[in-house]
Amino acid sequence: MNDVEKARNKLLIALFVESHRPERRQLSREQLQSEYFLKMDTPLFNGLAKELRDAGLIKIYPDRATYVVRLRSDAHAAALGRILAAIDAESFNVNWQGQRIGTDADSELSRELLKAIPDGWLLLTWAKDDPAPTTPTHSPLTSQHISAARDVIMVGGNVHHPADAGGDRGSLGWTKWRTIFGGLGLIVAIAAIFVAEYL
Repeated sequence: MNDVEKARNKLLIALFVESHRPERRQLSREQLQSEYFLKMDTPLFNGLAKELRDAGLIKIYPDRATYVVRLRSDAHAAALGRILAAIDAESFNVNWQGQRIGTDADSELSRELLKAIPDGWLLLTWAKDDPAPTTPTHSPLTSQHISAARDVIMVGGNVHHPADAGGDRGSLGWTKWRTIFGGLGLIVAIAAIFVAEYL
């Protein structure tokens, strides 16, 4: 996948996630950069916006020399189909209230594309052969899904994935921070499950 295809898929993922926000809004290139970590110059953004509009996926509105954009409400299924194909997944569940995304995507490319989610959100993954959650609001972190090698924690737009830790794995400093991040992630996941189930 080349850089233009990656930018197109990241933009579509960001707009798909944004479409789950309770209030509808249009996003500028600057908002997408600051809220969804999309880095693209104005000509590329304008070109992708027109392309996705012509495909019937997004609405664009002129704003000075560029556009503000949003996913069309009737293009949800088409956008999801493209996202699943791009990240090679069978599921992609967005829980806006719980600030988490669940998916069975687990490739290097999918982890790069899925950086286009809001700051501080949890990105929870499970293997394709595991049963997927029945609804987007159900957390995939049940007893059979907790796996330090597969679960991904998205913090500040950066993916922390234990299976990707390369190089100096045995060092005491890295082990300490992996333990701290893992523990914090587990606490946040348990809190999210508690909130989803009991509140």
